[in-house]
Amino acid sequence: MGYISRTKILTFGVALALAGVIISGCQPAEPISSGVSLELAQHRKAAISEINYNLSFDIPAEKSSPIEGRAVISFNLSRTDDVVLDFKEKQENILSVNSGNGGEYRFENGHIVIPALQTGSNEVTIEFITGDLSLNRNEEFLYTLFVPDRASTAFPCFDQPNLKATYDLILIIPQEWSAIANGELLSQSEEDGKSVYQYNTTEPISTYLFAFVAGKFETLTRTEDGLTMTMLHRETDSAKVARNVDAIFDLHISSIRWLEDYTGIDYPFQKFGFALIPSFQYGGMEHPGAIHYRAASLFHEEQSTINQKLGRARLIAHETAHMWFGNLVTMDWFNDVWLKEVFANFMAAKVVNPNFPDVNHDLSFLMSHYPSAYGVDRTGGANPIQQKLDNLQNAGTVYGAIIYQKAPIVMRHLERMVGSEPFQLSLQQYLRQFEYGNATWDDLVAIIDDNSEHDVSTWSNTWVKSPGLASIAFSTVIEGDKAVLRANQTSEQNLWWQQQVAVELYHQDEKEMVTLDLNGPTSNLPITVTDPTLILPNPDGFTYGYLDYDANSIEQLLVSVGSIEDEVTRGTVWINLYEGMLRGKIEPPTLLNAIESHLPQEQNALITQYLLGRVNKIYWQFLLPAERNLLADGLEDLLLQELQRREASSQKLIFYRAFRNIFSTEKATKLVIDWWKGEESVEGMQFSERDNIVMAMELAVRGVNMADSIVEAQINAIKNEDRRARMTFVSQALSSNAAERATFFESLKDASNREHEPWVLEALSYLHHPLRQEDSKAFLKPSLELLQEIQLTGDIFFPKRWLDNTFGTYQSAEAVEIVNQFLLANPNYSAKLKEKILQSVDNLYRANEIVEVNRSL
Repeated sequence: MGYISRTKILTFGVALALAGVIISGCQPAEPISSGVSLELAQHRKAAISEINYNLSFDIPAEKSSPIEGRAVISFNLSRTDDVVLDFKEKQENILSVNSGNGGEYRFENGHIVIPALQTGSNEVTIEFITGDLSLNRNEEFLYTLFVPDRASTAFPCFDQPNLKATYDLILIIPQEWSAIANGELLSQSEEDGKSVYQYNTTEPISTYLFAFVAGKFETLTRTEDGLTMTMLHRETDSAKVARNVDAIFDLHISSIRWLEDYTGIDYPFQKFGFALIPSFQYGGMEHPGAIHYRAASLFHEEQSTINQKLGRARLIAHETAHMWFGNLVTMDWFNDVWLKEVFANFMAAKVVNPNFPDVNHDLSFLMSHYPSAYGVDRTGGANPIQQKLDNLQNAGTVYGAIIYQKAPIVMRHLERMVGSEPFQLSLQQYLRQFEYGNATWDDLVAIIDDNSEHDVSTWSNTWVKSPGLASIAFSTVIEGDKAVLRANQTSEQNLWWQQQVAVELYHQDEKEMVTLDLNGPTSNLPITVTDPTLILPNPDGFTYGYLDYDANSIEQLLVSVGSIEDEVTRGTVWINLYEGMLRGKIEPPTLLNAIESHLPQEQNALITQYLLGRVNKIYWQFLLPAERNLLADGLEDLLLQELQRREASSQKLIFYRAFRNIFSTEKATKLVIDWWKGEESVEGMQFSERDNIVMAMELAVRGVNMADSIVEAQINAIKNEDRRARMTFVSQALSSNAAERATFFESLKDASNREHEPWVLEALSYLHHPLRQEDSKAFLKPSLELLQEIQLTGDIFFPKRWLDNTFGTYQSAEAVEIVNQFLLANPNYSAKLKEKILQSVDNLYRANEIVEVNRSL
């Protein structure tokens, strides 16, 4: 396998351009739509098989210079047919097409159509200039990110998940660069002043999983338990690398071995490697042999919280689990993308348990899944786990908290219903039956049904194929001479979620624990406690839904929740009290006061972090400015007191961050300035560079004296080039000059200025900070108007996060009106994007309703 000649490509491309040659073949009955429609995908799946891509990319050091590529695509065709390849770039990026039929092709809506190829083996050779949309090019490195349908922005391919292929790859890169890809490195040579990396043929994988990283990276290799792992990184702090590297490799190998044992299948790919990338869009992406991670997710500061450590362990286990669930067996179509994500998350929760023996893992599962899932299911934009998808260009819209947080809850329900052993056996059969292929959720349901006495198909129709959650109210009634516990389920979808709920009943010194089967709108169970003073549902944190506490229970729990001994029960009560506040059953200052009163006694770090997150949300979005001013002194004093009193550095860090996020008084501001200057410190805690960066930004958004100078000084103090570039970008949103901030927002309308999505999101959070909203509300309508373009040009999570970081702290009637008018003016707006809007503005709607009532009092 040779690599392409730059001169040859450019010469041929120029000749084509000068001649104006576009050769068309037979016209189809109907034009081909943009993206990959379900109809096109099914047509190709029925005809095309045994695909191999032999790819070469010549990557220059200069970010602005084009990348030249060559693809030799071989495949088997079961019938004579026009073959449609996807290439979502400009037609002039196609330099040559050779299919053995004289080079005939036409270009239509992002597709290369090659007419009348014959039955049997075929080979198409295409020379092209790659598109940059999903190559994430930086000055010193690049990385591919092709999920869900972006491989075709870089090279011509059949860009759908159920046309798996093998890949041969050659990368030609600057000599000082290194690289990693899916396949094992076969050779590395030098030619014409560049490095040539040639990789082994991969196992069959989908186009969205093909990946490589190239650039100025440090390379670390570790062999553990017979498996060699390679890590690329750009971290310049050697101490940070040293204190994290062992944990990173150990967590990977322990995850691999656990999953091998659970699935009964050895690690299914030829190599294991990963790259830690600054400001990577997601926590991680599961490319086999070349996992991509956000560097900050794995490289922790000297002080890190238990949530951060658990988060890193779960992230590594999640991406590793994908090697089996998603990579070995891949969903047939992206409507089932949740299937790979649910098992990655579900398995991750199982994998991390042995590594954290001191953690309450039932509590950890509760706190990391239920609040986020409720955050979507309670909204007017709630979506089912399995969603309809007519075209892969809309596949990014199906991602969100329902896939990542609700789906693992649902799988835990399913595992309990059918039993852990039949569940594991079913998963093993599923992986064996469809290995290196594709499958659907219904394929798995059929296997589970065969191994279980339960009707999983019917259960699935509610839990997997329907949106929303139940509101469950409890009461006791007397029927004849018996006391009965009654549960009433209601939902906007008029559905009933089949599940069990445990309930604790209290009367003076009596306590009764019962379990109620919820199978319809009303469920009854005889009890012995005839007149309970407190009904406490879901003490085990298992039931999913809003537990509608009665007024008496709310009053008691606000006073006593901190004294509940069981941590899971305590966490469940706090989550439900907050959900009650959102539904108008508890005044925000009342809940805030309860949290403040119980925080000093709360020792569990997971619950503490949840509560401090609620403090931040209530303080900035659910209180009027006058209420904030009244409560600021006491809240700051409490957080500072706990920061100084707590002994564990991880606990100190939680309270420090909470204080840093809400400080507003003059004395608190002076303290933060002194911390930033290094003139004051916190005993037992050392501020990291990231801490100093965030303090500078928080000071700037509060408009302190010399704010712009503080930001500039912090930028100059940053040693790492990637972090310095990020803060320089974000500083535009921090400017004390409103006109400069407006200019920055205008710049975001150009897609090239949104390429570093984590930078953009951080900037938006400061641009729309509550203290800046009088100016930034002007950006709300144009932010909505940009959403469709952002969905087409951004990565899968970006549209929702764009909305969250724009609307996330507003409470005004004006903001509500802007959203309502936008939706009213666009009745035919994308249903999926409308869902995202309604999810992101749910707290705005609720906060406005609450604060307007309070404003009128």
